[in-house]
Amino acid sequence: AGIIPSVDDLTTLSAPASSLLTTAQEQHLFLRYNYARMRIKKSVLQFEQSPWRKVAREIAFWQRRAKDTREIIAGTNLALVLAMIKLTRKTDVDFGDLISEGNMALLRAVEKFDAARGFKFSTYACRAILKSFSRIAVKSNRYRTMFPTEFDPGMERSNEMDIRRQSVAKDAVEDLQEIIERNSAELTDVERRVIEARFAVNRPEDTDTMTLAEVGEVIGVTKERVRQIQKGALEKLRSTLDGRILTH
Repeated sequence: AGIIPSVDDLTTLSAPASSLLTTAQEQHLFLRYNYARMRIKKSVLQFEQSPWRKVAREIAFWQRRAKDTREIIAGTNLALVLAMIKLTRKTDVDFGDLISEGNMALLRAVEKFDAARGFKFSTYACRAILKSFSRIAVKSNRYRTMFPTEFDPGMERSNEMDIRRQSVAKDAVEDLQEIIERNSAELTDVERRVIEARFAVNRPEDTDTMTLAEVGEVIGVTKERVRQIQKGALEKLRSTLDGRILTH
């Protein structure tokens, strides 16, 4: 446990039945993917200066490595597409179109994701998939059939995405409150007190949030210790919330 698997072990994760990657596996794969892309760029520059057959073979090798790694990451996160389709609820867009658009958005998310920032890929990918659904809803063929006018790019500046974000955010807040009430994330008493005080969770709407220093005075620890407790609690909550999204 806790050991990063080898590249050969990770190739087995491309099977459709695979679960989401662990944090260690995810970081390992993105390091491998970004390294392959860096080698491609370097080899292409070298090939432009000296078009040797050896350099061409290196480019082909690293392109295959990058493609295979991207497919592993995307393949083990395909459940996110279905989860986001469920979140969109009623839509005029064909289910097959949503699947196709969601899969493409997932691949683009792999290419743009910056693993060095410390965020989970699933969080980034979910936002990218929802954004792509918003675009396809505006541009869908069914919309053009119902309103036979030339498509106006200005229509993309509608508030549809804002409304959808608000809906998703509201659902997430409700799920978070339920997780804390039932302690599904297995927070300690101190972690729960810190989260409730810092973010005014499960408290009257007019309750103000407390600063790290204020919370520290209440529970009798330093400001830095409160920050550490908060970080650990948020990790537990995020992991539990991600699991709920995929099983809803």
